[in-house]
Amino acid sequence: MSKQSRENCYNTVLKRYRTSDNKTKYQIFNEFCEICGYNRKYAICKLNTQKYKSKRKRFGRPKQYRNPLILKVLYDLWVAQNLPCSRQLKASIPLWLPF
Repeated sequence: MSKQSRENCYNTVLKRYRTSDNKTKYQIFNEFCEICGYNRKYAICKLNTQKYKSKRKRFGRPKQYRNPLILKVLYDLWVAQNLPCSRQLKASIPLWLPF
């Protein structure tokens, strides 16, 4: 079976699989495995995952520096100091700002 025909089969089976009850899902699943020649575990993963996942909400606090001008100054300062880690950069910013 070609890749294109497997993809077509997957798209048609997926619509039926998502809208059916458990008894029918079992039959659809067996047919899908038999037609495409997939392993059962692979077919389960393929049918139960969404192709395009929506963007997840990012946890934690939002980024503090969104202004491109501030980011450019910070980047130039970081490069001028020979790429220190964040802790050392934070400590050295007050020393470098007058220049």
